[in-house]
Amino acid sequence: MPLPMDWLLIATGFTGALTFRWLLGLVLSRSGAQVETHFLSTGEASDLIAKQIAQARTEVLLRASEFSAQSVAQALVDAGLRGVKVEILLDHGNETDPSSRMHFLVEQGLPPLLDEQHSPGRSYVVIDGTTVLTGSFTLVEPSGTDASEQLLILHGDSSVSQKFREEFEKHKAHARVIPAKPARSHEPQPEPDQQQTVADSWAGKPARSPEPQLESAPMVEIPVTSIPVQTEESEPLDEAPLAPVMTQATSDLLARLRQELGTQPASTESLESSVGKKKRAG
Repeated sequence: MPLPMDWLLIATGFTGALTFRWLLGLVLSRSGAQVETHFLSTGEASDLIAKQIAQARTEVLLRASEFSAQSVAQALVDAGLRGVKVEILLDHGNETDPSSRMHFLVEQGLPPLLDEQHSPGRSYVVIDGTTVLTGSFTLVEPSGTDASEQLLILHGDSSVSQKFREEFEKHKAHARVIPAKPARSHEPQPEPDQQQTVADSWAGKPARSPEPQLESAPMVEIPVTSIPVQTEESEPLDEAPLAPVMTQATSDLLARLRQELGTQPASTESLESSVGKKKRAG
C-alpha cells in the first residue's frame, strides 16, 4: 500500500503537469498562437505531418532520426517542386538503412544532410518560420501497433519557431552533405542500329559490323518506238497483201466452173488468187 508521502508526490506531479499546461496555454494565447495536441498510433503522425508540409509556402526544416515514411518524403519533394526551400537533417544511420527514404530523396534531387555527431532525441519540423511540429513521434510507416505517439503542433509563434531554427542551424554546421545524383540530360535517341550496338555492348556481345549498302543500278533509258496511227487527215497505211484462203466451198466452186466452161483454166493457183482478190474487193 502506498505511503502517504507517495500519494503526496503523485499529487504534486499531477498538479505540476496541469500547471505547466496552463502556463503554456496562457503564454501562447497572449502571443496569438494556436496549439494542436494529437495522440496517435505508431506511424499515424506521418500522414498528418505530410498534410502540414503540403501547406508550406516558403520554407521547411525537418530533423529526424528514423525516416521511412513515404508520405512525408513525397510531401517534401512536392514542396521543393513548388519552389519551397526544403532542408533535411537526418541521423547518419539512414545511410545504411535499406528502409530509409533518404535514398528516394537523393534520387529526386533533394539530398539530405547527415549528422554523424549527434542523434536527435526528438523529431521536429519547422514550416514557414511560424509553425512547429514536435513531440515523441517517429517518421515511419504505420505499423498498426497500439504504441502511442504524441504530436504537438504550434501555429503562429515565431519565437518558438526561432528556437527550433537555431537548434537546426547548430547541427547543420557540422553535418555531412550527400551529393545529389546528376539530372538526366535530354540527349537525342540513337538510331535503331546504334541502339542494338549499345544493347550488345551491355550484354557483352561483340560489336556488329555495319551491313554493306547496296548500290542502286544506273537508270537506263529505253527508246520508245512510236506506232503510226491512221487518222482522217493522214495518208492510208500500206497494207500487206493477204494470202488467199482456200476452203472446201472454194474448191467445189472451182470444180463447177471447170465443168461449165469446158475449158482448162490457166492454173488452179491463178483462179484461187483471183477469187481471193474478189473477196477482198467485196
